[in-house]
Amino acid sequence: MDEKIPLSLDTSESHFRHRSFVVISWIAIVALLLMAGHHLQAARQLPAGLDAAFAAALLGNLCLFKRHHRLRPAIQIGLGLGAASIIGLSTLESELHNGGHLWFFVLPLASIYLLGKKEGSLWAVFYFLVLLLVSPGNQPQLDTYGISFFLAYAVVVGFAYTYELLREEAETGFAAANAKLAGISRTLSRYLSPQIRAGILSGLSTARVETKRKQLTFFFADIVNFTSTTEHIEPEAMTALLNSYFEEMAKIIMMHGGTVDKYIGDAIVAFFGDPESKGTREDALAAVRMAIEMRQRMGELREQWLQHGLTEPFHIRMGLASGFATVGNFGTEEHLHYTAIGSQVNLAARLETLAQADQILISEATYRLVEGEIFCQLAGEFTVKGISYPVNAYQVVDLLDKVEERNTPVRHQEKGFLLELEPALLSDDARKQASRVLRESLARLH
Repeated sequence: MDEKIPLSLDTSESHFRHRSFVVISWIAIVALLLMAGHHLQAARQLPAGLDAAFAAALLGNLCLFKRHHRLRPAIQIGLGLGAASIIGLSTLESELHNGGHLWFFVLPLASIYLLGKKEGSLWAVFYFLVLLLVSPGNQPQLDTYGISFFLAYAVVVGFAYTYELLREEAETGFAAANAKLAGISRTLSRYLSPQIRAGILSGLSTARVETKRKQLTFFFADIVNFTSTTEHIEPEAMTALLNSYFEEMAKIIMMHGGTVDKYIGDAIVAFFGDPESKGTREDALAAVRMAIEMRQRMGELREQWLQHGLTEPFHIRMGLASGFATVGNFGTEEHLHYTAIGSQVNLAARLETLAQADQILISEATYRLVEGEIFCQLAGEFTVKGISYPVNAYQVVDLLDKVEERNTPVRHQEKGFLLELEPALLSDDARKQASRVLRESLARLH
């Protein structure tokens, strides 16, 4: 599961150019309307009408862009209208420098910025040719004012081109660095639990040695007789099989909101309640529901592995315990590990070693938290290493509603057919015998 990378440069840049085009268009529209008002005050109806017409044309172009979202054609139309407005106004002005030349400094800047240095520079050259054509007498003015204006125009275009060149080079370098950093981030994120990774990326977690006391539910699981089961399997096949097992189990852990602590050989260690918690009871329920689903998924995987030639499919055993522990970053400033320590961690590990194949054992504290939702049976009282007093362990059977459904009596009678079944009264051996009889009877019906 990879973290989402921030908005891409291409998308961000395109969005910024969209906004820039809209702002520049509105500035041009307002400027043309102000010029129209100035001409009206001077009783110059034709220039005023021309200014208003070009303002309306730019507004229409802006509305079309808002509707179709085609940026480049909208920019090109807007720049073309700018050039046309200069040509139109210049034919009515006896001297271009009475306000008309201002556009020649705005348009090349806008074209190079909005269209890039290559296409924008072509537009800048086009404006320069327009300037030559609309100069009085169709000849460029070579007086001091004209020379100063042409030099200023060249400086503006050169500045805009250089700025855009440096900006594009910087963005290219930044994009490459960002892609490299994103790749490194994705690689490093695979070594962290998703919840811890999310906390670091959001800034809620800090990369320093710090711990806290919290009430958690701990989970341990390993594969029964893993060494003997895999000693006849090639190392490559064994690695692929183990990784497939870890992948399936990790999906279930994350789906239920657990935090994967570590993988130790064929063992999985996880805990619930940190860095995110739904409450002590809900965390414990989520952990036990997860264990039940993992057991069910292992049954499905065994069927698949048998079909692929694995003669001794994996069986897992699990242990859970709830209680207070110290959780956080342990280690040094150079190397940290986010984990939890405490007596309940050890108890969960011990319960896992006591469990039989496909069995889930939970501590009494966990049982009290899930009682009423999970059907459990007392497995016995055990003395475990590291704990000075005997502990009660409970075997998880299934979700309570599923157990009740499974144990509901079944009675059905037809002519030639009578079935009376009370699962709750059957021992394990009796259940197996009844299952065999039902399968044989079903086969005879076919």
